[in-house]
Amino acid sequence: MSKFSVDPESLRTTAARLEGVRDSAGAFMETCPADVGHADVARSVSRLAVDTADSWKSAVEDLAHLVERLRQSADLYERTDRDVVVPGGAVPK
Repeated sequence: MSKFSVDPESLRTTAARLEGVRDSAGAFMETCPADVGHADVARSVSRLAVDTADSWKSAVEDLAHLVERLRQSADLYERTDRDVVVPGGAVPK
């Protein structure tokens, strides 16, 4: 059987770092002004800005989900280590 080890604190540290990235990325949700003079170009720039903002918002939301899942995984690994019963009484680390 393959063995692996997971450090829940490392998962939490990674989650905290990603949360910082998410917070920074989430602070940047502005669009650029589309006043470029020509009406067709202005409409195109506006559409591009909206599409980009929507994609950016989606990426920020994905980061938030990843942060939450990392924290949930850390909790799950800790609970599993605490609750598992093996012959001899302890899980080797």
